Amino acid sequence: MQSKKKLFLETISGKASIKKPIWFMRQAGRFLKSYQSIKEKYTFLQMCTNPEIAAEITLLPLKELDVDVLILFSDILIPLLAKNGSLHYAEGKSPIASVNLEEKTDLSKLEFVNKAIKLIKSEAKDVALLGFAAAPFTLMCYTHTSGDFTKLKTMAFCETQRFKSIIEQITSLTIEYLKLQLKAGCDAVQLFDSWVGIMPQKTFKDIIAPQLKKIRDNVAAPVIYFSKDSNHLLDDIAKIGFDCISVDQKVNIKDTYEKYSCCMQGNLDNTLLLCSREIIKQEAENLLKETKGIPHIFNLSHGVLPQTPQENVKFLVDVVHNFS
Repeated sequence: MQSKKKLFLETISGKASIKKPIWFMRQAGRFLKSYQSIKEKYTFLQMCTNPEIAAEITLLPLKELDVDVLILFSDILIPLLAKNGSLHYAEGKSPIASVNLEEKTDLSKLEFVNKAIKLIKSEAKDVALLGFAAAPFTLMCYTHTSGDFTKLKTMAFCETQRFKSIIEQITSLTIEYLKLQLKAGCDAVQLFDSWVGIMPQKTFKDIIAPQLKKIRDNVAAPVIYFSKDSNHLLDDIAKIGFDCISVDQKVNIKDTYEKYSCCMQGNLDNTLLLCSREIIKQEAENLLKETKGIPHIFNLSHGVLPQTPQENVKFLVDVVHNFS
């Protein structure tokens, strides 16, 4: 039987398969009962920075859900620690980051990431492990404007050179961070660009896309790029050369593949996992039929919602695995 790792790597390289690899964004998260038990003992930052705990949480979805791909349990703000950044997480609120990007990058401050990856790979040799990072623009949303998109767009329009300079600084840090994860043993990486859809096409094409291209060109491994609400940017995203484009529920995967000939990831609406199993099965099989014959990694439109019943997530994995 084909290993999970081989299935994923062949799919992301552009080979279509009858079987689809499946994993979930935020799969090692709040909907898992076992995660909740661990969370009672530690803060979120402690869980991210303790390699043994991070490895344990990363492996939970493999053991409990039988997913085909693992993704490192961490947070998009973690690389800021290499710049002596301070991170603050409060339950139910957006994280707060304080960092001086002019600080010298010290990757030794991220040694816990290296250790966690090695622990995970020692436990799951035949399962692909994804490293990840925020794409530069999305990380900037947290480092410079605390999610105030009006301020961010104002900077892009009125202080274009400053905006560009910050994006470039974050790009350099992102490349170093992704290389660290790959050197430690990750098989591929995903860039999360959750907020880039707020930007107009011209700003994306002129300022943001060149930095994404720099990341793609400097990372010697498969790269998945995820964005949402970004239909107006797809033409420019496709030109960057990512191995896989991950899209939200508003995008038709088959049409997008036919236009760009790129491995696709997604895009079952994450809210469907709150529905009955009958509806979950029907909608999942509709997506599987629609993507038949194209390289496709099954995933959701975004992360698993916290209130999602764990049993429904496992049920979806079984539906995908049993489909033929």
